[in-house]
Amino acid sequence: MRVDAPSGASGGLALAGAQALPRTDRRGVDVLTLSLVFVVVALVTLPRLFDFARQENEEDAVWLVRTALEELSVAGSAARPAALGELFARSPRLARQFRDRRLLDGGRLVHHHGYFFAIVSTESDARVLGWPTHFGRTGVAAVLGIAGRAPAAPPELLGHAHAAEHGRPELPADVGELRARGWQHVALRE
Repeated sequence: MRVDAPSGASGGLALAGAQALPRTDRRGVDVLTLSLVFVVVALVTLPRLFDFARQENEEDAVWLVRTALEELSVAGSAARPAALGELFARSPRLARQFRDRRLLDGGRLVHHHGYFFAIVSTESDARVLGWPTHFGRTGVAAVLGIAGRAPAAPPELLGHAHAAEHGRPELPADVGELRARGWQHVALRE
């Protein structure tokens, strides 16, 4: 059985004594409701996405520092390059794993996923430093890898949550001094 709407009805459900909104007014309410839902979802989701991106950048920084240290260890102290750009040119593994890197300052700096990287070796050890391009936005933690302090010793990775707050961190030569300044061992995720 088919029931037709009374003549003059706008197609909405009519309750006794209530006036139905015209169809055009309901569309405005629907658009407003959807807009508010979108704003709420964006306000909840965007900060989490930014946190996720920062975390991924920091993990990539640890990975690049670790891989560069492994390549420096293979090169040995006699053939140790002074710039990361030179190390990337020598190592097909580095070049392949970090294809989207950018060499800056004649190869002395590498930019990759929100971080700068540089070789900052001392006379006694090889060091690779990574720090966020924009502290707080692209990352927070600075990462320092140290190799060559003892024969056949595994590379040591240290991190500091606020060392790069004002740009590239200044590093003392002594590892004990690094620890006194708050640098801590970085646990690797495999």
